[in-house]
Amino acid sequence: MLSVAIAVDVPGEIGSAAPIISASCEAALGAGRCPTALALGPASVVAWYAIVRSDDATATHVQVEVRDRSVTGTIIETRELTYADYDDARSRWASVGAVIAAFVADRDSTERVPAAPRVVRVEAPAPQAPAAPTARWGVDLMALTGPALDRGAFQWGGSLRGFAGPSRTPGVIGSATLRYSQRPGDLDLASVSGAVGIGARLGAPSSRFGFDVTGDLVYEHLAITGRNAQTGHEASAQQNRFGGRLGARAAVRAWAAGLAFVVGLDVSALRPAVDITLANVLQGREPTIGYTLAAGVRFER
Repeated sequence: MLSVAIAVDVPGEIGSAAPIISASCEAALGAGRCPTALALGPASVVAWYAIVRSDDATATHVQVEVRDRSVTGTIIETRELTYADYDDARSRWASVGAVIAAFVADRDSTERVPAAPRVVRVEAPAPQAPAAPTARWGVDLMALTGPALDRGAFQWGGSLRGFAGPSRTPGVIGSATLRYSQRPGDLDLASVSGAVGIGARLGAPSSRFGFDVTGDLVYEHLAITGRNAQTGHEASAQQNRFGGRLGARAAVRAWAAGLAFVVGLDVSALRPAVDITLANVLQGREPTIGYTLAAGVRFER
């Protein structure tokens, strides 16, 4: 089958245009039928020689000369293409390749006698509007641990956190969190909390790694149960606490789409502080400032 060589004569062009034009042309005609002029060997023979010219480096106005067999051959056809300023360079060069492919396809079945040059003006197709950005949202399911009192065993529990970011400002997120934790034993502590907040996210949606920080307003309900091992007596109390929480989370995408592994650190400031006594003996203090460590999975869209 007949082939066409492609050369580019555009001020400031550093050689990236010709491969794009060649690939676009060969996508329509087949591999090896639209080589670049630089790739031709001394014994290479082509049916046509297409020269892509432009008077300006932005290439908003492009002229395609199709010559017979070589760069000095008779001009068979000239086509002019006009592009909008906002068209990206790659789509411009790809459309030039499609125009050259159309010329070759029109003459593929027969070899024509060189004719007088003719000029055909072709308006580039209107660019398609970019897809509107979509809102990002996700859910974190995490196990957590941290000090329950200023002394003694740690608390253990879990949290469920949902978050979403508006489409126009994907770096900003709002979040809502539910948490439950418990410290079992003779002095049993159980807490349930709810929080809402706002934060910032780092990392592109396509990135494998992500990081976010949030600030929350927190309500916590604390239930305390104490047991005397010698007498078997049991007493309980409850306390509501309010305050704020700063949290940071880092995520690494897993092999499954939308799934990531996530770890986090939260620092809370809740009032009031709670002193816990049993049989008039101080057992511990739930301080104003506390922290928790968390790890789990994230599902995100």
